[in-house]
Formats: sequence, structure tokens, C-alpha cells
Amino acid sequence: IAVHIGTGRLVAPGKLEVTGDKGSETLEARDIIVATGARARELPAAKSDGERIWTYRHAMTPQEMPSKLLVIGSGAIGIEFASFYNDMGADVTVLDRSINRLRYLDDVFGGTFKSAFSDAATTMDLARQADLIVGAVLIPGAAAPKLISRAQLADLKPGAALVDVAIDQGGCFETSHATTHHDPIYTVDGILHYCVANMPGAVPRTSTLALGNATLPFVLALADKGWRQACTDDRHLLAGLNVHAGQLTYAAVGVALGLPTITAAQALTI
Repeated sequence: IAVHIGTGRLVAPGKLEVTGDKGSETLEARDIIVATGARARELPAAKSDGERIWTYRHAMTPQEMPSKLLVIGSGAIGIEFASFYNDMGADVTVLDRSINRLRYLDDVFGGTFKSAFSDAATTMDLARQADLIVGAVLIPGAAAPKLISRAQLADLKPGAALVDVAIDQGGCFETSHATTHHDPIYTVDGILHYCVANMPGAVPRTSTLALGNATLPFVLALADKGWRQACTDDRHLLAGLNVHAGQLTYAAVGVALGLPTITAAQALTI
């Protein structure tokens, strides 16, 4: 791979003029890929300093990589953490309670990182060794379970960090409380906590476009058919029905709040 440092300008089909410190040169290729790169968005009250607050560039080139990373939960966010830090050389273990999910990780990632069944003893044994612990558990519609208590913070490495991705569901660490992008971190008993609610809010335009793309077909169905027919025709949309005519239809919410529920299918008949 030859690297040319300078400013590029397309001058003709298949031709790129690069101007650098040593003058200009013209490169020719059948295919030219324009990779525009990215720029980290600075948060007003939490400027990146490369020490306590990182941008993605700091995360990719730290002075000292976390030697051990524990990811609790193997959903999309947990696997992104695991894959990234494993590629950067960290010793990564992913925990989950689904045997099928653990088999999937082994099949797809081929032992790229370690995985194990999540129970209380295994979680704490690995947490004691970890420099960074990511809580990425999700029980749809229900509060996240508390996986590490305040008393157990004393067993963690001094200066270890907890990232609670489950904070929108109440957080999966007992000492978690929601923070904001303006004031994202705090310390409890020497353990750093990052518990920003609505993390995608750091990139509001991008996250809004992504959410809009995912939900627009359902919005159109509701607008074209009305809610009742749209839910009748689409079991996935029906599964998203939470409340109708004063009746709660989401069982997990009912359990969490101690309220009676009916099924979504029953709600269609009211």
C-alpha cells in the first residue's frame, strides 16, 4: 500500500491530483473510493481531553489500552464494544444468559473473543479482573436487573470504569443514575461511571434519520389503515401496542408496576 499525503482533487475520470509538501502528482486508477472520514462532535460541558473524556480517535489510539474488558449482554451494542476492543488487543469476555446466543457468537465470531454464561459468580469473578465493564443487558419492556451492587464496587479494580448502556431501563448497576452529555461521568467509591441516557442524542441528526428510516413503514401503515387494522395485519406492530382504552397490554410493564394486563390481541376487540 502506497500512502500519499496531501490534498486530493479529481481532475478527470480515473485521475486524482494530489498536492502535498513536495508538489503535485497525478494518480490514476480504474476505481477511486472517496472516504470522507469523520470528525468527533465536542460536547459543550465535556470537552475531550484524551484522559477522562475520549473521542473515537482517543479510543483507537490510547496511551494504555484496557487490558481486560467485560461486556455483560451480547446484543448489538455489547458486540460492538467487544469486537472493537478485541481488535485493539484487549482481553475481552462477553457474558449472556442465552445458550443459543452464546452458540451464535461462537459460530459467527469463531472464538474472536471469549464468551461465557452469565451468572452471579461468573460475573463478579470476571468483574474483579476488568479495567472496563460494559453493562449492555436488555429485558424488553422491563427494568434492567442490578448485576453489580454498591458493596461489590469494593471488589473491583481501583479506577475501573462502568459503562451502563442499560440506563434507559433503569441501569444494570446499583450505583447507576442517569447523566447527560453535558455532565456524563461521576465516581462512586473510586469507580468511574458513565451512564448517559439516550446516548444516540450525541449525534441527533444521524440518530433521528436512522430511527425515521426504521419506523417510517409502520407510521405509513398506521396512517393508511388506522391503528386497529394495521395491528391486525402486522404481528410486529401489534407487539408494540402498550395501552388501549385504559388497559395495559405489555406484560413486563404490568409486572414491574404491579398492574393487571390483557393481551394485545384482546385489546383489538375492545
